[in-house]
Formats: sequence, C-alpha cells, structure tokens
Amino acid sequence: MEKDVDELGKIDTFIKSKIEELDKENLANRQTPGCGKGTGVDRSRTTTTLSLKKKFKDNMSEFQALRESIHQEHREVVKRRVYIGSTFNLNIVLDTLAEIQERHDAVREVEKKLLD
Repeated sequence: MEKDVDELGKIDTFIKSKIEELDKENLANRQTPGCGKGTGVDRSRTTTTLSLKKKFKDNMSEFQALRESIHQEHREVVKRRVYIGSTFNLNIVLDTLAEIQERHDAVREVEKKLLD
C-alpha cells in the first residue's frame, strides 16, 4: 500500500503543478485583447480551472477516506489477533507475573535484612 501511496504522491504533485500552470495561463490570457478579466473567455477558463480543482480535491478526499478505512480495518484485525493470542497466552502471562512477584518479594526481603 505504501508503494501505491508514494505513486499517488507523485501524481498529486504533477496534477497540482498542472493546475498551477492553468492558473498562470489564465492570468496571462487576460492580457490578450478581448479576453480581459470578466469576459466570457476569462469566466469560462476560470470556471473550468475551478471545476478541475474541486474534482481533484474531492478525489483526494475520497482517497484519504478510503486509506483511513483500510487502516481502521487493519487495526481491528490486529486487535482481534492480539486478543485471541492474549487469551491463549493468559496462563503463561499469569505464571510469569507470579514468578516476577516472587522474585520481587525475595529482593525486598534481602533489602530488609540488609537494612536491619
């Protein structure tokens, strides 16, 4: 998935640069006689560029939502696996905890004797 995300990042950068180029071309086109700010040509170019920006933004938002959904599903799978694994290993954990507690108690007893 990371490979696809990296590839999408490259495409994202490319598309952003192309949209910026369109914005620059729109500004430059306003210098053409009959295509100044507010003319039909200018409005048409601006509207088309804004439409592309919105569509691009919507697609990127959709991708982010999909990516988050996949991550959430993965987290849930991992949680279930950990829960199942921890249930099977609970006795081992409890035995280990009891052993650690015994060692801790023994260390405290030695400390107490040393202090006395």
